[in-house]
Amino acid sequence: MKLIVLILLASFSPISLRAQPIADSVAEFSNIQGGNNWYYGYYDLTSDTTPGYDATNDFTEFPVFGPADFTGNAWRISGSFWTQITAGIVHPNADGDNGGRTPAEHWAIRRWVSETTALVRVYGHVAKHAPGGDGTQFTVFVNGRKVFERFVPASDIVGTEYSFGVGLNEGDLVDFALTAAGGIYFDGTSYSVRIEPADFTLTAATAFEIGTPTITGKTYQLERSVDLQTWVPVGEPFEGTGAMVYHLFSTRGFGSLGHFRAEVLP
Repeated sequence: MKLIVLILLASFSPISLRAQPIADSVAEFSNIQGGNNWYYGYYDLTSDTTPGYDATNDFTEFPVFGPADFTGNAWRISGSFWTQITAGIVHPNADGDNGGRTPAEHWAIRRWVSETTALVRVYGHVAKHAPGGDGTQFTVFVNGRKVFERFVPASDIVGTEYSFGVGLNEGDLVDFALTAAGGIYFDGTSYSVRIEPADFTLTAATAFEIGTPTITGKTYQLERSVDLQTWVPVGEPFEGTGAMVYHLFSTRGFGSLGHFRAEVLP
């Protein structure tokens, strides 16, 4: 079975989008789950018997807000875990050597539920809070599909800026996850998130977006062809959500006109 999505790049009309912030993880941090569409929780990978991160079933909201190990109050779990989120600092939990606390691999996740249907720019800054350890992994998921990741080196307290574009629908689950990249020591990581409508004009000469209708539980692979005869995979396979899944591409990266289709993998 194949779902065919044919896109003639030359037929695209320009889409003008004005930059206007719609979400800010630091400015909108609060002690209310769902405040400004932000939720604070974790994924217990150790206890998960089904492989892969499921944004609907694997995200658990933190039950406690109050004094924690880092500056200010934090969302956290009762008991002996490192897992917590403050306005600026996030800390995961680790399996194995966990600094004397309960060993379990927890991803600390800051979730934003999209309040818009638009192409957006997601950007911010990520750095280690203190040097040491093995570094951490910062990963962004949309409805459980990985759209961005960055390794934060153990000694990188200066950090780096990040920015990427993605198409969102209202109600999409955008998860910003921090995971240990080894042991738990010195894994406190500072990161910020801002989301705004893309502040550029899209045309067939610059970039384009492909929407694929999907079925929950199916895995898809985008393919591209210039002649409708030979098809080449584009990007990584992605999971169906039961709704449209969007991918943003640079026309410059392909260098020519083309067509796209989504194939359902076995």
